[in-house]
Amino acid sequence: MLSGAAKRKKKKKNEEEQKKRQRGALQKFLSGSRPTAVNLLESAEPEAEPGPETRPEDAAEDAVAPSTSAPSQKDKLMEEQQPARSEPNIVLQQEPLDPERVLTSYPSDPAKWDQIDDRMREYFALNHPCQNIGDFSASQRKYGDINRSLTKEHFFRKKLNGETLSRKWLVYSPSTGTVFCYCC
Repeated sequence: MLSGAAKRKKKKKNEEEQKKRQRGALQKFLSGSRPTAVNLLESAEPEAEPGPETRPEDAAEDAVAPSTSAPSQKDKLMEEQQPARSEPNIVLQQEPLDPERVLTSYPSDPAKWDQIDDRMREYFALNHPCQNIGDFSASQRKYGDINRSLTKEHFFRKKLNGETLSRKWLVYSPSTGTVFCYCC
């Protein structure tokens, strides 16, 4: 059985070992072999000699950081991320807008959603559905002598620190008087 001080020392030692293991993990993750537009161009075209063109950013970099020391690992990563200076400008073409996606609208009542297709999922992922917060008269139920119904408070959550969060995933159906989780 360890004393309190021994437990703290052991915990501190474990935390330091964890930090050592994770040191540089983010750089390893980010410098993976993900294909980028620069890498694709370099593999497709032979490397051309740099032309007489200079950019203002390049001049500022040369003035700030003189190249008298050997390049470090950080410098190598920066060079890999920057496009070559002699490469032509890359123009990406945008896909034309699909008129079906632009003009499609869906009913705000989740009970009227017959079949949910991929376009509908994509639409509601980008645009949250209307929660229909307002008239909850269709949700009124009678239990003995007590009438119960949905209220606006069900659509919000109040934390202990006083912060109020919206439950955007709750959607009320006025036609059936029920509440749905729109994610499900």
